[in-house]
Amino acid sequence: MQGHVVLRLNLKPALTQEAVEARLRREFAQAGRKFFGNSMSDMLPASLIPVFVKLAQIPHDRQVSQITKEQFERVSFMLKNLELTVVGQRPLAEAIVTAGGVKTSEVDPRTMESKLVSGLYFAGEILDVDAYTGGYNLQIAWSTGAVAGESAAREN
Repeated sequence: MQGHVVLRLNLKPALTQEAVEARLRREFAQAGRKFFGNSMSDMLPASLIPVFVKLAQIPHDRQVSQITKEQFERVSFMLKNLELTVVGQRPLAEAIVTAGGVKTSEVDPRTMESKLVSGLYFAGEILDVDAYTGGYNLQIAWSTGAVAGESAAREN
């Protein structure tokens, strides 16, 4: 991979910036003496909190009641505009997060119908088909979905 790729993520796409700020004020008001890192559990997935806290440049153990106006504004901005820089790639083994499913030997590939249960069709990641990520797994999902859908529609 050459160069860096910058990602800008909106972690609260259903909310306006003003709504994010209002919710964050409510969360912080309820948190009181809670540590900043612990106060984010209703706003972010647990695995993202340590990264978010580090990027916000606020100590995890800073009490919410001691967060400055500038820090509050940075946190609320980051919830709508989190910027991450991709500097490399992880090993391919980490990219495949699911495996297993319905054995392909039990599915008619022409129709995606179960060979064991008539009228039952399979598509996508329910099938035991592992593929490299980056589009191949999506193509499997789309292709098997189209075949299964068309086959099921013809049967009815």
